Amino acid sequence: MDFNLIGDIAKVEVNGKERCFYSFATKYCSHHLPEKYAIYDTYVEKVLLSMNKKEPFSNFKREDLKDYETYMSVIRGFSQHFGLTQFSIKQLDQYLWQLGKWYFNQYGLTYKYYNREESSPFSKNDIRSKFWYGEMMFVTGHQSVGYWKEQGKKWLQTADDSIKQLAKKYTPEQFGLITYIYFNRATMCPYDDLSWIIEY
Repeated sequence: MDFNLIGDIAKVEVNGKERCFYSFATKYCSHHLPEKYAIYDTYVEKVLLSMNKKEPFSNFKREDLKDYETYMSVIRGFSQHFGLTQFSIKQLDQYLWQLGKWYFNQYGLTYKYYNREESSPFSKNDIRSKFWYGEMMFVTGHQSVGYWKEQGKKWLQTADDSIKQLAKKYTPEQFGLITYIYFNRATMCPYDDLSWIIEY
């Protein structure tokens, strides 16, 4: 495997200046050989640094991760230390990214009901199960908080007073999550009475 390929792809001249699109280069290579190349991402970087601080598994600094050979070595070290060698590079890549997005998302968005469980801890008839499912779909579907924040703003332009009162209780980002749950549920269950959304 040619790690130099990352550097070759990453270096691009823009308006007479050389730029380095490191993350893009790793994504490009991963797209073609997902079991050989892991994607560099700031979420993954934060997870690796945080985990290494709590339970050291490799000797590296943040800047070292911009060297792709070192980056891959750190990921392998993480895999070996935590007994994850049965998982492929692609699976580790996805896990680290999802974990990073969960803990280090840019909006500091927190979830009230979903806590990475595989199934809902609430009974089927418990309204919390609906919110759990919506939050789970939001996280595992890698939804964009920024996009749903904007959709929430649009919804408020035509929403009734109960929804406007609900929005006042939360940040625009949190209301974006509620907006996602509402419209996702409306698509999946078009005959559902969605008035329960105000109980979030």
